[in-house]
Amino acid sequence: MNKLLLLEDDLSLIDGLSYSLNKQGFHLDIARTIREAEVLFADGTYDLLILDVSLPDGSGFEVCRKVRQVSKVPIVFLRWDDAHFYQPRY
Repeated sequence: MNKLLLLEDDLSLIDGLSYSLNKQGFHLDIARTIREAEVLFADGTYDLLILDVSLPDGSGFEVCRKVRQVSKVPIVFLRWDDAHFYQPRY
C-alpha cells in the first residue's frame, strides 16, 4: 500500500497526516473538496482512500458511494469534532 488519497478540509489535520504518512513512505494526494477528490480518483489508482465524514461541500459517505460503483479500494473514514477535543483543566 503506497498511494493514498486524503479528502480533508482541515489544514491542521492535513499537515499532521501528511507528515506522518510521508514519513512512513506513503505517497499522499490531497483533496480539500469532494470535487477535487473525484477528479483525483478518476485520474489515479489508489491503494487506500481516507475520507473526512463532514465537509463543507458534502460528506465523505457520498464519495464512498460513488467509488463503490467502480472500485473495491479500501476506505477509512475520519471524523473530528472540536467540541470533544481534550483540553486539560489546570
